[in-house]
Amino acid sequence: MFLEGSPDCGRQINIFGESRLDKVAAELELPVLDRLPVDPELSRLCDEGRLEDLTTPYLVAAAEMLDAMFN
Repeated sequence: MFLEGSPDCGRQINIFGESRLDKVAAELELPVLDRLPVDPELSRLCDEGRLEDLTTPYLVAAAEMLDAMFN
C-alpha cells in the first residue's frame, strides 16, 4: 500500500517501506493484480459497513485479469 501525494507532485509515499511485491510475484511466477493506495474514503466506508458503496477504479484491472484467466 502507498499514500498518494498531492495532485501537484503526484509522488507516492511508501508508508510501509519499499514494496517487494514485484520481486515476490516474479519469484512465485504470479501476476501483480493491482496496487492499492491508502484511501480515507475506503476506510470510512469499511467502518460504516458500506464497502459496496465505494466508487473508485481500484481493482478494475485485477478483476479484468482474473476474468480473462478463468473465462
